[in-house]
Amino acid sequence: MFRTQILKTAPKELSHYTSRLNPGIGRAHKLLLDRGQGSYLYDASGKKYLDLACGIGVTNLGHCHPRLVKVVQNQAAKLWHGQLCHGVHTAMADLIEEMQTILPEQLNSLMFSSTGAEAVETALKIARSSTGRQNVVVMQGGFHGRTNACLSLTTSKYVYAQTTRPLMPGVVVAPPPYATQLHIDNDTDVEVMSKRCLAVLEDLIHQASHPSEVAMLLVEPVLGEGGYLPLPAVYLRGLRQVCDKYGILLTFDEVQTGFMRTGSFFAFNQFQVMPDILIFAKGIANGLPLAGVATRQEIANKCPVGTHGGTYAGNALACASAAEVIRVMKEEKIFDNVAERNVQFMDALKNFAREPNSPITEIRGRGLMIGIQFDAAAGFASAVVNAAVERGLVLLNTSKYEVLRLIPPLNITKEETDEALQKLFDSIRAVSKDFKVTSNGGSVKPCCPTACYGGNQPCRWLRV
Repeated sequence: MFRTQILKTAPKELSHYTSRLNPGIGRAHKLLLDRGQGSYLYDASGKKYLDLACGIGVTNLGHCHPRLVKVVQNQAAKLWHGQLCHGVHTAMADLIEEMQTILPEQLNSLMFSSTGAEAVETALKIARSSTGRQNVVVMQGGFHGRTNACLSLTTSKYVYAQTTRPLMPGVVVAPPPYATQLHIDNDTDVEVMSKRCLAVLEDLIHQASHPSEVAMLLVEPVLGEGGYLPLPAVYLRGLRQVCDKYGILLTFDEVQTGFMRTGSFFAFNQFQVMPDILIFAKGIANGLPLAGVATRQEIANKCPVGTHGGTYAGNALACASAAEVIRVMKEEKIFDNVAERNVQFMDALKNFAREPNSPITEIRGRGLMIGIQFDAAAGFASAVVNAAVERGLVLLNTSKYEVLRLIPPLNITKEETDEALQKLFDSIRAVSKDFKVTSNGGSVKPCCPTACYGGNQPCRWLRV
């Protein structure tokens, strides 16, 4: 009876439930969601929404993929929870075997946890235990979670740590090559900008710390909350060189970029740059809580027994789902679809951005992790998000700048992509009428000085 009453409750009555939740929870929408299927969400009234948020990059294979449903149902009838202190359950053993097929052989030590933030803290403990050092270098605009230690490493927005200070000391913040954040022209050469940022990084390592005190350098290959900014390959290779020079562990936070989101199982696969520590979460189990850290065995061996664990670490249901996610991504050719839909999105966005009154100044991203930056008054991107949900499209904005992010299911179809783009463009046009926007004059700046997406020219940000 109670569930029936909920299903009949209109979204306008959602306040009855949200009032019982902590008011510190941030919300982009006011939806009472009931179910999901494929690329769509449905609220309690039955309204259908095309989901281009995927729970912030979690449901990479869409909602309720039939193979995942079957695997989880079978596991639920077999074992829900098997504690690590007792050994290894067969669902985790299966996941370990699958992970070995997508990880470099050097990253041969795994630690599973429940959330991305927990995995980041695990990586921090591993780095400190291995090096005997305490400090960490992070990127300006990076996001690594909301626990106390992770907030100390997060610089994308001040509000995340507001009222919770003091935070963990020993954190050095370095600027990534992001023209908007550096307050330089968007046409600045990628390699020139990267080299300058690397020089500043070396200065900071010696001024705000000392190389002998830095345990790890933590970076997202594509900044998420920082603006969906793909870091150039030349910059990431430079980070590897700096870390090698000073004995610092290069740590990639691939919580959002991992599991085919950027067009490969992990974004670092595209850069020819090997991390010492890899953090993953979100898309690994397609919605069930699972995260983890991969590192080299000689690094992991420095961790004393008892320093790692967790009640729900490597939950059996989540592990079963994750192992099947990897198999589905291989067998259903998700890589090919990501490449095709990337071209479809980018070509359509490029054409729309060329319209005389378009407020779009930059289109950037890899795979199906796409950012759209606007030259408009504060609140423009949020207004587009609100206009889109009224049209049945779920979107999210990101960063302190006016940036919209597109995070569709990786198996989204051509027809669904066309539908999403039409609703997106209708929303941008509608909001532009009410906001002060700066027209780009029909000329949009891509993430590189010369547009390459959708064509045969290799991306300069990826060039190796």
